[in-house]
Amino acid sequence: MEQRRLPANSRPSASDGLEEPHVASPKTARCRICDEATSPSFDALVLGRHRVGYHTCGSCGFLQTDEPFWLKEAYAAPIASVDVGLLSRNAANADATSLLIDRLLPQAERFLDHGGGYGIFTRMMRDRGYAFLHHDPHCENLFAPQHGCQPQAFDRAFDLTTAWEVFEHLVDPVATAREVLGFSRVLLFSTVLQPAAEIRSAEDWWYLVPETGQHVGFYTVDALHRLAERCGACLRSDGTNLHTLSREPLPRDPFASAPPTPRGPGRRSLLDADFADAMTRLRLRQAEPIGAATKPRQITRPSREAPSAKRLPGAGRSAPA
Repeated sequence: MEQRRLPANSRPSASDGLEEPHVASPKTARCRICDEATSPSFDALVLGRHRVGYHTCGSCGFLQTDEPFWLKEAYAAPIASVDVGLLSRNAANADATSLLIDRLLPQAERFLDHGGGYGIFTRMMRDRGYAFLHHDPHCENLFAPQHGCQPQAFDRAFDLTTAWEVFEHLVDPVATAREVLGFSRVLLFSTVLQPAAEIRSAEDWWYLVPETGQHVGFYTVDALHRLAERCGACLRSDGTNLHTLSREPLPRDPFASAPPTPRGPGRRSLLDADFADAMTRLRLRQAEPIGAATKPRQITRPSREAPSAKRLPGAGRSAPA
């Protein structure tokens, strides 16, 4: 269903049953990417109630909102109800990530999905044989609850960290990129780059979605290059949506067209092993005396060797090796 937008120059009134909206700031703000001056571009109604200014950096072209005071309200539901592309996007991201790892990082073993939402991507990648872990303190991990982690607690770096549709949500993208590159060799992320045509109102680009209040920063290729410079990182981009930051230059362009390569060594599906682990945890919980205090138990994780011929009831089919 098409969303109904209020005209850019409209304001809610008392008769609409809404509180008086915030008024967009006319002041010049500093760019959140390169710290240069920005200039006001347009304003829009965020969450249907707050008049918010959007500002464009004169140096790198980054487009940003006023300082986002409305985020607590916007994230009452961490995943926006209008995000109907959640599943198809995760499937496409799983394909792109598998190809990148197999082509450029075939020996990689440690992976993290940062800002992973419900855990869909982590579950998909583990099903394919890539030992991903999940991190998102703001959203319930529904699909990979046994594989959540705090990345800073690990004593070895991750080979690859993904961040899908995260960077447009960030108030301080430079700090987040630096943090991730502190524990990961490569950061693979998605954010849709601004269109070639000038954005003069919220009607000009679907990706702004001020109705949800969650997107607060919008990138150009120049903005990504400045981000990489400030992080001391190397940038690769497909020029549209997919990008990498890496500590060292990647050996090849990760987004160049190429036929699929054989899955890297040891890439057998982790679905059977994860199912056995989940069943072990469940049986341990069920074995606890009723009313007994639940204490953490050390679980011996199943081997990543190929599962035996006798399959556990309900276990999914292994992905092809």
